[in-house]
Amino acid sequence: MNDGWVETTLGEVVEVTKGKKPKEVSIEGNGYPYLIAEVLRGGQVVKRVTNTDGLLTANEHDCLLLWDGAGAGDSFPGRLGVVASTMARVRPKANVGLDSMYLAYAVENLREEIKSSCRGTTVPHVSPDVLRALPILLPPLPVQRRIVDVMTHVDSHLANLRAEKEALTALTSSLRKTKFEELDSEMSPANEIFEMRLGRQKSARQSVGDFVFSYIRAGNISASGLNLNDVQTMNFEPHEQEAYGLLPDDILLVEGGTVGLAARWCGEIEGFVGFDKHVIRLRASQGKSIPEYALQWAHWSKESGAFDRQATGITIQALGFGRASSMLVPDIPIELQEELCSPLSTLESLTADLVREMESLQKMRAVVLSSLLSGADALPKSYDTLLSEVA
Repeated sequence: MNDGWVETTLGEVVEVTKGKKPKEVSIEGNGYPYLIAEVLRGGQVVKRVTNTDGLLTANEHDCLLLWDGAGAGDSFPGRLGVVASTMARVRPKANVGLDSMYLAYAVENLREEIKSSCRGTTVPHVSPDVLRALPILLPPLPVQRRIVDVMTHVDSHLANLRAEKEALTALTSSLRKTKFEELDSEMSPANEIFEMRLGRQKSARQSVGDFVFSYIRAGNISASGLNLNDVQTMNFEPHEQEAYGLLPDDILLVEGGTVGLAARWCGEIEGFVGFDKHVIRLRASQGKSIPEYALQWAHWSKESGAFDRQATGITIQALGFGRASSMLVPDIPIELQEELCSPLSTLESLTADLVREMESLQKMRAVVLSSLLSGADALPKSYDTLLSEVA
């Protein structure tokens, strides 16, 4: 172990205290922000607490840890406010030599251990006693501050990339709205402009067989494109493969769930790949449309609320293949489709580059954080001189 580093447990160096649910919260007026997970993830403060008697409050020196719910294990650097009952306040004990931001990074690095310690089927949760028993390495304060400085610079760069991505996304959406609303053309049903097909029904019987292949479901389609980290399989008989197979440049549209999300299939998985009944495949029709126009029309229909207006259902929204097929599409020549889509494609390509850069940086960040917190890689003492000069 490195000189001055101490092996200890979270409970030896911090106080872990569960939050409490306030009896009254106000949507208007002054008071302490009510710190629920959505607020800590960057959302707006919509509820405030004026009477904090008997409640748990946090400040910027605390770390807040979600111990209850689907996100149990997620941690956040502290903010001033009242701690919700689904969270625990992790506060450095006095005189232990623990930098509050170092604590936040150390707790973040324990996320997977915390998640694996969760119990409960309906609502997963982790007990404060389990949190207190988690191991932590405590280096000397100067080392903690070096680690914090490196990580905050990485996080600042990530934040800048996110802001740039959001700006590009907003610009693309605004330009798309303008271009579609400026069109002065006849409208035709979507199934006359594109070749459309609803995906295959899946059942337990169809999960096995001699022709099991990957398929795309609604959960694989996000606002940022396709997410292929969790691709499932089912059986597609030979006579079904032509009907339900994907080809490069097919557009996949979510029919059930988060209706209207769309993404392009680029042949990311080799061989036959199908799609299920909560996905509609849009394929360019010879002489009538191009793939990019299908994608941009789908994005525009999502952003304008057209898909939501067509969807039905209370618990789970569904677009319906018949309703989707009859939705109206500007019937414009191929040349005008290409002109409309060209600048939008360029902006989306720039956004995709940013997303890839963010993903690469996030992977590097995870490796660097784990390495620094374990002491495997050390920042030299000369780093302190640089910090002093910058300060």
